[in-house]
Amino acid sequence: MDAKKDASEMGWPAESSKEVVGLLVAGTDDSVQAAQKNGEKDILVVFHGNSIIKLLYALDPASNPTIIENASISKVVYKDGKYTVESIDDTSYIKE
Repeated sequence: MDAKKDASEMGWPAESSKEVVGLLVAGTDDSVQAAQKNGEKDILVVFHGNSIIKLLYALDPASNPTIIENASISKVVYKDGKYTVESIDDTSYIKE
């Protein structure tokens, strides 16, 4: 957290939305690079719901995510240096 920034009238320090997105994308990029270095083809990245929406939009603006249900799965494919969102908010695996 950045103590120099005010997140609210209460004076809570926090990153801006732009900074959060930058951190999410950088962390995802780091995870992809590490997986590639180790010969991995699939990785699992877990984020909080609001962060997932921001990350999906940053990686693939055409995905236009709006709502993410708890425990849902969103699939992102990284190929040839580009991210593509293949699915968003999939809960089909949950038994009712």
